[in-house]
Amino acid sequence: GCRVVQKALEVVDPEGQKEIVGEIKPCVLKCVEDQNGNHVIQKCIECCQPSDLQIIIAHFKQKPYEMCVHPYGCRVVQRILEACSMQDKEPILQEILSKIDELAKDQYGNYVIQHILEHGDGIDKSVIINKIVGGLASLATHKFASNVIEKCIMFGSGEERSKLIKQIVGTESFSSTLFSMMSDRFGNYVVQKAFERASEEEKAAIYSRVKTIQASTKKQNTYCKHVYLFLDRHYGKAKHLQGDFLDVKLQD
Repeated sequence: GCRVVQKALEVVDPEGQKEIVGEIKPCVLKCVEDQNGNHVIQKCIECCQPSDLQIIIAHFKQKPYEMCVHPYGCRVVQRILEACSMQDKEPILQEILSKIDELAKDQYGNYVIQHILEHGDGIDKSVIINKIVGGLASLATHKFASNVIEKCIMFGSGEERSKLIKQIVGTESFSSTLFSMMSDRFGNYVVQKAFERASEEEKAAIYSRVKTIQASTKKQNTYCKHVYLFLDRHYGKAKHLQGDFLDVKLQD
């Protein structure tokens, strides 16, 4: 039945849409938390007039965090962030931005943070990235938060990306943060993504640190080897990058 309702929302006029939302009004939360019903709520947000959506948005304003960490609620939150006016979504957005660490590490909440990084306002992206930079070492080795960091690298500004890469590379020739990430089943992908998006100077710095780790560490696991192979394949054999990399440092 939910597909029929979704189709109706697409084809009826605004008055018809308003009537459908009125029928849903008593059971909004039940629909949001239902495997099928959440698709109807998403379609309402996509198709209906803002004035008709207030009853739906009101529920999310009351408990935005709970909705973000719900398997179906997180999908509806993303539709609200996409389709609703700033006035309607601002309270929800501010609650999200106040709980970045918690949401980044949640199996559903991390998708909401990733959505903002990919589609959100530059100011909101900066708030997230600045928060992530402060806890990068632990977040990069977390199953869900590591995906958030990859999105930070992909969708942050050049300056923000450089800030993240400097955290990864560190200031010493042997970077414990980098080694920890390389040795981790999730963190090693963050290192690879950072290298993909880095400037030539940053690539040289990453390569330098990785080679130092490779030369000075006896016990290295499979994930470290993934990084070595990736960097050698994409960088180590390039003629213009041959030579001594061990003293490469990023400029402040």
